Amino acid sequence: MRLMQSAILITTLSFSSFGYTDTTDVTKDYVAPEETRQQVLNDDIERIDVRSKVPLLYFKRQAMLAELDFYETFNAMADKEEFKMRCRKESRVGSRIKETRCYPQYLLQRMSLETQDALSSGKPFPTWEDIEFLVQRDKAASLEYAEELISNNPDLLAKLQNMHARQQEYQSKKAERF
Repeated sequence: MRLMQSAILITTLSFSSFGYTDTTDVTKDYVAPEETRQQVLNDDIERIDVRSKVPLLYFKRQAMLAELDFYETFNAMADKEEFKMRCRKESRVGSRIKETRCYPQYLLQRMSLETQDALSSGKPFPTWEDIEFLVQRDKAASLEYAEELISNNPDLLAKLQNMHARQQEYQSKKAERF
């Protein structure tokens, strides 16, 4: 009994230090933990669900990283210089925002030759459509070479599949937003 009185006194003192001066016996309404648990389970509890939304830029960046990883591995395995991929930062006309763009070496070489020819002869500068027309045979040879290289290297095939999956994921998330 004396132990219970001291517990009540300590409880009263601790509550009074916080401005709470009710001296009711807190040990009267003792409820076992099992009963408390059942009360909590039976009560309607307000729930707050927190859902995060991954920004679209995250998926775009993941697709670009997978593409760069594939090109890096492809370039390391390719022994023909004209089929290697070259990536560089470019900005659109009228913008200062740079994006990474990758082109096969044969396309860049043809663009360089046609631009030099236009500068020396006074002809108009070539467009991408002109260059794509001029490199059709190189493009077919490049695709054949890439298929052969990918079919002979399972690591390269896995990186290609990862790149494709990341690009599909980005496109689907992009379509969801708009």
